[in-house]
Amino acid sequence: MGVPSFLLGGRRVVALVAMSAGVLAVAGCGTGAWPSNAGTSTSLPPTATTPNIAATAGACGLLTPAEVIAATGAEVGRVSYLGDGCVWERTQDGSDPVLNLQTTTTQDGDIATTFARRRAELADPTQNPGIGQASFVVSGIPGAVDWVQDGKMFDLRIMDSGPGVDRNAAALMLAQQASARVGQS
Repeated sequence: MGVPSFLLGGRRVVALVAMSAGVLAVAGCGTGAWPSNAGTSTSLPPTATTPNIAATAGACGLLTPAEVIAATGAEVGRVSYLGDGCVWERTQDGSDPVLNLQTTTTQDGDIATTFARRRAELADPTQNPGIGQASFVVSGIPGAVDWVQDGKMFDLRIMDSGPGVDRNAAALMLAQQASARVGQS
């Protein structure tokens, strides 16, 4: 039985020997006794929760966590600013998004042209939600509504919901609530 082939390169062997010598040298240091914990706390400090659940500026000010919970049936533990939008998340670590609301302004290009292109590509022709100056339900993506209002395009997507929730109905309700607050936040 020999040395594995991946360790046979000259630099690898030197690095392995140097690392082993360093570990052995450090292991021999000290008195051999473990440090005393006398007078010290053995518990970890409490972790701080993210305070932005009450985020109320920009897109985050268009819906409350309570409204998102009522519509989606999913708990909301965190609200986060994301670019020009907002994400309502189930967990504090941001790993489980419930709702995403993005805004696009005229700084991002011609809103009317962008909206018309998106509508032609994505709209469900059987639904006209009547939100803002123009709106559509995204075909093939349950819980997705886009609308234009006050020179901005809004893109609302339900990413997660409780069992039995009609994502399209929930998205329309949330879009109507958000639209009613555009210009107020």
